Amino acid sequence: AEGDLVRRRVAIAVTDHVASKGRGSVPAGLDRWARKVLAPPVVPWPVVLRAAVRRAVSSQAGMVDQTYARPGRRQTPGIVTPAMVEPQVIVAVVIDTSGSMGQGDLDAAMSEVNGVLNANGVDRDHLHLLACDAEAATAQRVRSLADVKLVGGGGTDMRVGIAAAEALRPAPHVVVVLTLSLIHI
Repeated sequence: AEGDLVRRRVAIAVTDHVASKGRGSVPAGLDRWARKVLAPPVVPWPVVLRAAVRRAVSSQAGMVDQTYARPGRRQTPGIVTPAMVEPQVIVAVVIDTSGSMGQGDLDAAMSEVNGVLNANGVDRDHLHLLACDAEAATAQRVRSLADVKLVGGGGTDMRVGIAAAEALRPAPHVVVVLTLSLIHI
């Protein structure tokens, strides 16, 4: 992480030098390298994240599993048939509530929680929300956005929130982490 920070600082210094002194003041290869380091990511992460969550949820949706825990509705003399069951997807959402998250960022995170609530295959009793700054708050079951209480405002350590989400019982099938990543140079 420190190496990436140093590379970004050097790239910013190179592009600032080229902007102030003009072309030809640094080697062209160094200028291309700096532009490549500072270029925005090519992967549209919101689209990739949405697709990953949708894929995890859709693979769980539907009456696709059979169980002998209860007999099937159709009776066949002398044969016990299994019943079809629908697996319930358990989702844990970890929201960064540190001081770096502004009210607009928290509103955007809550709109994503609303999207998870409205997703097919997610039962409202199986959505857990954890507010996390330097420590994770107690997991909240979310049935509506009015029930959510976001606490925090300190430093940021999302590892604690992810570990708390993994420790939930029953264990979640999907863990979604909503945070704002800022690089201060």
